[in-house]
Amino acid sequence: MTNLPLTGIFNITAIFKQVNKNLWKTLGFHTGIDFTGSDSIYSTCDGIVDSINYSNAYGNYIIIKEDEASRYHYFCHLKSVKVKKGQRVNRATIIGIMGNTGNVTGKHLHYEIRKTKGNLTESNLVNPAEYCQIPNAKGTYNSINYPVNNDKKYKNGDIIEIDTPFAFTRAMENNQYLHDSKVEQKWVSLETHNEVKNNRLIARATYLFEDGENAGVQVFSDQFKIKKDCIRKKL
Repeated sequence: MTNLPLTGIFNITAIFKQVNKNLWKTLGFHTGIDFTGSDSIYSTCDGIVDSINYSNAYGNYIIIKEDEASRYHYFCHLKSVKVKKGQRVNRATIIGIMGNTGNVTGKHLHYEIRKTKGNLTESNLVNPAEYCQIPNAKGTYNSINYPVNNDKKYKNGDIIEIDTPFAFTRAMENNQYLHDSKVEQKWVSLETHNEVKNNRLIARATYLFEDGENAGVQVFSDQFKIKKDCIRKKL
């Protein structure tokens, strides 16, 4: 689990407090961090969707009120929104799709944190890099290298989502099979029709153990040892 708004390989294209008075005229510096990478945008905290908005500057944006510190997390320039106002979310919730709405030079996510809603002042801003536990520096990174110590424990029978960086074909119990091809992977079952596409598995599984950065997950009759950051609970 991470405090990041996206998973896998990502880029930081603008850093917190980067100075450019032509681009960021309100305060003269960048009020958050700009990310590019995977389209799916996740909540960075456990909390409540405070509001869903549109502005000429931020385009489509979501504000989530964080449970832990009552701060407000802003997710901006979205192509589309996947949550509703008042909905409870956590770090496994996809809240929107990255886009280029509002005042942008290209497709990206602008992410910022404020101590109180509104009130765009320097003293009201929180450094998102410190919260996400990533460098406040432009570059290319991998979310798997930035886990946080707030992992949720999974229970046996939870429906989980697993990023599997390997291709595999296994015969399963009860006439259940995983069909594997270079184009697509798909579960074929007499009882269920769980699918795997782009190396992402969604299935009811048994969460066995945590061991450092790794976790043991048993899917039907097979057990996998994978990175904890590859597991996301399906709610």
